[in-house]
Amino acid sequence: MWFVLTLVTALIVLSIYGAFVGAERASELFNSVPMQIFWFLITIAFAASLVLFPSLVKRPSLLLIHLGCIGILAGSIWASQTGHEIQKKLFGIDKVHSGRMLVYEGHKINKVLMSGHEGVFELPFALGLNDFWMELYDSPDADGRRVVSDYLSDISVIEDGKVVKRKTIELNKPLHYGGYYFYQSSFDEAAGKYTVLAVASDSGLFVVFAGYVLLVAGLFGRCWLAPMAKAGANKINNGN
Repeated sequence: MWFVLTLVTALIVLSIYGAFVGAERASELFNSVPMQIFWFLITIAFAASLVLFPSLVKRPSLLLIHLGCIGILAGSIWASQTGHEIQKKLFGIDKVHSGRMLVYEGHKINKVLMSGHEGVFELPFALGLNDFWMELYDSPDADGRRVVSDYLSDISVIEDGKVVKRKTIELNKPLHYGGYYFYQSSFDEAAGKYTVLAVASDSGLFVVFAGYVLLVAGLFGRCWLAPMAKAGANKINNGN
Protein backbone atom coordinates (compact mmCIF):
# COMPACT_ATOMS: atom_id res chain seq x y z
CA MET A 1 0.00 0.00 0.00
CA TRP A 2 2.80 2.43 0.91
CA PHE A 3 4.52 1.61 -2.35
CA VAL A 4 1.43 2.64 -4.33
CA LEU A 5 0.99 5.83 -2.27
CA THR A 6 4.64 6.72 -2.90
CA LEU A 7 4.21 6.27 -6.65
CA VAL A 8 1.01 8.35 -6.64
CA THR A 9 2.75 11.11 -4.67
CA ALA A 10 5.63 11.09 -7.16
CA LEU A 11 3.09 11.33 -10.01
CA ILE A 12 1.44 14.37 -8.41
CA VAL A 13 4.81 16.09 -7.92
CA LEU A 14 5.86 15.38 -11.52
CA SER A 15 2.52 16.64 -12.83
CA ILE A 16 2.92 19.92 -10.94
CA TYR A 17 6.47 20.24 -12.23
CA GLY A 18 5.31 19.56 -15.79
CA ALA A 19 2.73 22.33 -15.53
CA PHE A 20 5.48 24.91 -14.95
CA VAL A 21 8.16 23.84 -17.45
CA GLY A 22 6.07 24.26 -20.60
CA ALA A 23 4.32 21.84 -22.93
CA GLU A 24 7.40 20.86 -24.96
CA ARG A 25 9.64 20.03 -22.01
CA ALA A 26 6.78 18.32 -20.20
CA SER A 27 6.13 16.16 -23.27
CA GLU A 28 9.81 15.17 -23.43
CA LEU A 29 9.76 14.33 -19.71
CA PHE A 30 6.61 12.23 -19.69
CA ASN A 31 7.56 10.37 -22.87
CA SER A 32 11.10 9.56 -21.72
CA VAL A 33 12.16 5.96 -21.06
CA PRO A 34 12.44 6.40 -17.23
CA MET A 35 8.90 7.82 -17.15
CA GLN A 36 7.59 4.97 -19.30
CA ILE A 37 9.05 2.56 -16.75
CA PHE A 38 7.39 4.61 -14.00
CA TRP A 39 3.99 4.47 -15.78
CA PHE A 40 4.36 0.70 -16.11
CA LEU A 41 5.26 0.25 -12.44
CA ILE A 42 2.37 2.32 -11.13
CA THR A 43 -0.08 0.48 -13.41
CA ILE A 44 1.22 -2.90 -12.20
CA ALA A 45 1.02 -1.66 -8.60
CA PHE A 46 -2.68 -0.80 -8.94
CA ALA A 47 -3.38 -4.14 -10.64
CA ALA A 48 -1.41 -6.07 -8.01
CA SER A 49 -3.36 -4.39 -5.21
CA LEU A 50 -6.53 -6.10 -6.45
CA VAL A 51 -4.80 -9.47 -6.00
CA LEU A 52 -2.98 -8.69 -2.73
CA PHE A 53 -6.03 -7.12 -1.10
CA PRO A 54 -9.07 -9.28 -2.01
CA SER A 55 -11.29 -7.12 0.21
CA LEU A 56 -11.12 -4.40 -2.47
CA VAL A 57 -13.05 -6.63 -4.86
CA LYS A 58 -15.86 -6.89 -2.32
CA ARG A 59 -16.20 -3.11 -2.12
CA PRO A 60 -17.65 -1.85 -5.42
CA SER A 61 -16.60 1.78 -4.99
CA LEU A 62 -12.95 0.92 -4.21
CA LEU A 63 -12.91 -1.62 -7.04
CA LEU A 64 -14.17 1.00 -9.50
CA ILE A 65 -11.56 3.51 -8.30
CA HIS A 66 -8.73 1.04 -8.83
CA LEU A 67 -10.05 -0.13 -12.21
CA GLY A 68 -10.42 3.51 -13.25
CA CYS A 69 -6.82 4.30 -12.34
CA ILE A 70 -5.61 1.21 -14.21
CA GLY A 71 -7.63 2.24 -17.28
CA ILE A 72 -6.32 5.81 -17.24
CA LEU A 73 -2.70 4.71 -16.87
CA ALA A 74 -2.91 1.85 -19.39
CA GLY A 75 -4.63 4.08 -21.94
CA SER A 76 -2.06 6.82 -21.44
CA ILE A 77 0.81 4.37 -21.95
CA TRP A 78 -0.82 3.05 -25.13
CA ALA A 79 -1.35 6.63 -26.38
CA SER A 80 2.24 7.75 -25.75
CA GLN A 81 5.05 7.91 -28.30
CA THR A 82 6.59 4.80 -26.77
CA GLY A 83 3.20 3.11 -26.89
CA HIS A 84 2.96 3.78 -30.62
CA GLU A 85 6.42 2.30 -31.14
CA ILE A 86 5.36 -0.81 -29.21
CA GLN A 87 2.18 -1.07 -31.30
CA LYS A 88 4.24 -1.02 -34.50
CA LYS A 89 6.82 -3.57 -33.32
CA LEU A 90 4.45 -6.07 -31.70
CA PHE A 91 1.19 -5.68 -33.63
CA GLY A 92 2.17 -4.02 -36.90
CA ILE A 93 -0.02 -0.97 -36.18
CA ASP A 94 1.70 1.87 -38.00
CA LYS A 95 0.33 5.19 -36.76
CA VAL A 96 1.93 8.57 -36.19
CA HIS A 97 1.70 9.81 -32.61
CA SER A 98 1.26 13.50 -33.45
CA GLY A 99 2.24 16.05 -36.06
CA ARG A 100 1.03 18.81 -38.37
CA MET A 101 -0.37 19.14 -41.88
CA LEU A 102 -0.29 22.22 -44.12
CA VAL A 103 -3.10 22.12 -46.67
CA TYR A 104 -3.53 24.70 -49.43
CA GLU A 105 -6.97 25.72 -50.61
CA GLY A 106 -8.02 23.61 -53.58
CA HIS A 107 -5.35 20.98 -52.89
CA LYS A 108 -5.17 17.67 -51.03
CA ILE A 109 -2.37 16.08 -49.04
CA ASN A 110 -1.74 12.93 -47.00
CA LYS A 111 1.67 13.80 -45.53
CA VAL A 112 2.07 14.58 -41.82
CA LEU A 113 5.14 16.38 -40.51
CA MET A 114 5.85 14.39 -37.37
CA SER A 115 6.37 16.19 -34.07
CA GLY A 116 9.98 17.01 -33.29
CA HIS A 117 10.75 17.16 -37.04
CA GLU A 118 11.38 13.39 -36.95
CA GLY A 119 10.28 12.95 -40.54
CA VAL A 120 7.18 12.68 -42.71
CA PHE A 121 4.40 10.12 -42.25
CA GLU A 122 1.97 9.23 -45.03
CA LEU A 123 -1.66 8.65 -44.06
CA PRO A 124 -3.71 6.00 -45.93
CA PHE A 125 -6.11 8.79 -46.92
CA ALA A 126 -5.82 12.45 -47.89
CA LEU A 127 -7.33 15.70 -46.67
CA GLY A 128 -8.48 18.33 -49.14
CA LEU A 129 -9.13 21.98 -48.27
CA ASN A 130 -12.28 23.09 -50.07
CA ASP A 131 -12.45 26.53 -48.49
CA PHE A 132 -10.90 28.56 -45.69
CA TRP A 133 -12.25 31.71 -44.09
CA MET A 134 -11.86 33.85 -41.00
CA GLU A 135 -14.46 35.41 -38.73
CA LEU A 136 -13.70 38.82 -37.19
CA TYR A 137 -14.91 40.57 -34.08
CA ASP A 138 -17.40 43.36 -34.81
CA SER A 139 -15.48 45.92 -32.77
CA PRO A 140 -11.89 46.86 -33.72
CA ASP A 141 -9.01 46.72 -31.24
CA ALA A 142 -7.10 49.71 -29.84
CA ASP A 143 -5.15 50.05 -33.11
CA GLY A 144 -8.33 50.14 -35.17
CA ARG A 145 -7.90 46.60 -36.55
CA ARG A 146 -10.58 43.93 -36.49
CA VAL A 147 -9.24 40.91 -34.65
CA VAL A 148 -9.80 37.34 -35.83
CA SER A 149 -12.33 35.60 -33.57
CA ASP A 150 -12.29 32.24 -35.34
CA TYR A 151 -10.87 30.54 -38.41
CA LEU A 152 -12.54 27.66 -40.19
CA SER A 153 -11.52 25.03 -42.73
CA ASP A 154 -13.95 23.13 -44.95
CA ILE A 155 -12.18 19.76 -45.17
CA SER A 156 -12.90 16.69 -47.30
CA VAL A 157 -11.50 13.27 -46.47
CA ILE A 158 -10.50 11.49 -49.67
CA GLU A 159 -9.90 7.74 -49.72
CA ASP A 160 -9.50 5.59 -52.83
CA GLY A 161 -10.24 8.66 -54.94
CA LYS A 162 -13.63 9.28 -53.29
CA VAL A 163 -14.81 11.83 -50.72
CA VAL A 164 -15.82 9.71 -47.71
CA LYS A 165 -16.36 12.50 -45.20
CA ARG A 166 -16.67 16.28 -45.13
CA LYS A 167 -16.55 18.58 -42.13
CA THR A 168 -15.86 22.20 -41.26
CA ILE A 169 -13.08 22.32 -38.67
CA GLU A 170 -12.82 25.22 -36.27
CA LEU A 171 -11.29 25.85 -32.86
CA ASN A 172 -12.25 23.09 -30.39
CA LYS A 173 -14.28 21.31 -33.11
CA PRO A 174 -11.88 18.81 -34.73
CA LEU A 175 -12.39 16.24 -37.44
CA HIS A 176 -12.13 12.59 -36.35
CA TYR A 177 -11.34 9.99 -38.99
CA GLY A 178 -9.15 6.95 -39.53
CA GLY A 179 -7.88 6.81 -35.96
CA TYR A 180 -6.86 10.48 -35.80
CA TYR A 181 -8.13 13.84 -34.64
CA PHE A 182 -7.42 16.85 -36.86
CA TYR A 183 -7.50 20.19 -35.05
CA GLN A 184 -7.44 23.71 -36.44
CA SER A 185 -3.99 24.93 -35.37
CA SER A 186 -2.90 27.90 -37.51
CA PHE A 187 -3.45 29.52 -40.89
CA ASP A 188 -2.08 31.80 -43.57
CA GLU A 189 -2.50 35.19 -41.88
CA ALA A 190 -1.40 37.13 -44.95
CA ALA A 191 -3.65 35.73 -47.66
CA GLY A 192 -5.75 32.98 -46.07
CA LYS A 193 -4.70 30.47 -48.74
CA TYR A 194 -3.78 27.56 -46.49
CA THR A 195 -4.59 26.05 -43.13
CA VAL A 196 -2.38 24.24 -40.60
CA LEU A 197 -3.92 21.25 -38.87
CA ALA A 198 -2.61 19.57 -35.74
CA VAL A 199 -2.79 15.77 -36.00
CA ALA A 200 -3.21 13.55 -32.93
CA SER A 201 -3.64 9.78 -32.77
CA ASP A 202 -6.71 8.53 -30.88
CA SER A 203 -4.95 5.35 -29.69
CA GLY A 204 -5.75 4.67 -26.04
CA LEU A 205 -8.05 7.69 -25.80
CA PHE A 206 -11.28 5.75 -25.29
CA VAL A 207 -9.61 3.55 -22.65
CA VAL A 208 -8.62 6.73 -20.78
CA PHE A 209 -12.19 8.07 -21.03
CA ALA A 210 -13.58 4.77 -19.73
CA GLY A 211 -11.07 4.90 -16.87
CA TYR A 212 -12.23 8.38 -15.87
CA VAL A 213 -15.86 7.24 -15.93
CA LEU A 214 -15.03 4.33 -13.61
CA LEU A 215 -12.94 6.57 -11.35
CA VAL A 216 -15.69 9.19 -11.00
CA ALA A 217 -18.31 6.49 -10.37
CA GLY A 218 -16.11 4.93 -7.68
CA LEU A 219 -15.44 8.27 -5.99
CA PHE A 220 -19.14 9.14 -6.08
CA GLY A 221 -20.00 5.82 -4.48
CA ARG A 222 -17.24 6.10 -1.91
CA CYS A 223 -17.80 9.72 -0.91
CA TRP A 224 -21.59 10.05 -1.21
CA LEU A 225 -23.52 6.79 -1.66
CA ALA A 226 -21.65 4.79 1.00
CA PRO A 227 -21.99 7.48 3.75
CA MET A 228 -25.68 7.96 2.84
CA ALA A 229 -26.31 4.21 3.04
CA LYS A 230 -24.47 4.00 6.36
CA ALA A 231 -26.39 6.95 7.79
CA GLY A 232 -29.67 5.39 6.63
CA ALA A 233 -28.78 2.07 8.26
CA ASN A 234 -27.83 3.79 11.55
CA LYS A 235 -31.10 5.71 11.52
CA ILE A 236 -33.09 2.51 11.09
CA ASN A 237 -31.14 0.75 13.83
CA ASN A 238 -31.57 3.65 16.24
CA GLY A 239 -35.26 3.73 15.43
CA ASN A 240 -35.59 0.10 16.36
